[in-house]
Amino acid sequence: PVTGITSMAQALVAIYKNSPDKELVNSLNIIAKSSERFESYTNSILDLSKLSSVNFELKRTTVNLSNLLYDRLESCVKMYLDGKNLEFTTEIDPNIMVNCDKHYMRVVFDNLIINAINYSQKGSIKIRLKNLGGKIEFEIKDQGIGIEKKDLFDIFEAFTVGTKTRTPASGRGVGLAVCKKSIEAHGGKIWAESDGATYAIFKFEMN
Repeated sequence: PVTGITSMAQALVAIYKNSPDKELVNSLNIIAKSSERFESYTNSILDLSKLSSVNFELKRTTVNLSNLLYDRLESCVKMYLDGKNLEFTTEIDPNIMVNCDKHYMRVVFDNLIINAINYSQKGSIKIRLKNLGGKIEFEIKDQGIGIEKKDLFDIFEAFTVGTKTRTPASGRGVGLAVCKKSIEAHGGKIWAESDGATYAIFKFEMN
């Protein structure tokens, strides 16, 4: 049902995008974006369920992680920026080849980038991906509302949101749980850092 709603909403946006009825165009855009976000949410719940299964196995292939990150950044900015004046800076080593599950690495990048956009109103978002002697290090830093120090560990639990994100950014408590399980399934670790007020940093390491 979600896929059908999303497909129809996107089709209506394409048909009526040049309509003189601006209220209609705006309403259709809201429906399309909301349906896409709802589809993303339901997919996250499905991913969380699969990752929690005792029989779960990654589908590993050789993936150009650098190219995947650039692709996901472009896609997330296009869908979620919503006119915000944010500056994006990247420090990404070229052609980092990793034996990993492409789907779940895409999910990790999407969730971390979308979080940074959603919780920022201005300033910069810095993204870093490095290959340090075979160890992959990723970092994304925003200048948003920050994370309370008491929440830095709990926010990775399923259906748990930080104290500061319960109202300002409508946190849903699924995305970070999927990130944690995805990175741990790859033998890595993920964590967050913040001063509690002016920035948040999410990092992960994997081999």
